[in-house]
Amino acid sequence: MEWWAQIPIEEGLLAGGIILLFIILVMIYSKGKHPIGKLFLGGISGVAALFPVQMALSAAGYEISWNLFTIAVSAVLGLPGVALLAAAVLV
Repeated sequence: MEWWAQIPIEEGLLAGGIILLFIILVMIYSKGKHPIGKLFLGGISGVAALFPVQMALSAAGYEISWNLFTIAVSAVLGLPGVALLAAAVLV
């Protein structure tokens, strides 16, 4: 059996979504006038948005745990990363 056939579909979709969002955001940030500033602002807004999203999901009965992975995804991908984490929890 191939190595990629052993990965659960949810983890594969999450990893694929993270990679796709990362590529799209790198393309967007590199075209701007201040790419490092945009990247920093996107990371700060992603980490800041993680708490309200986590509170809203926990009120609905779902939970995003705070760990290195979720903080790194929200910091690197910003708001789209938080949306991806929320979608992954709801699936």
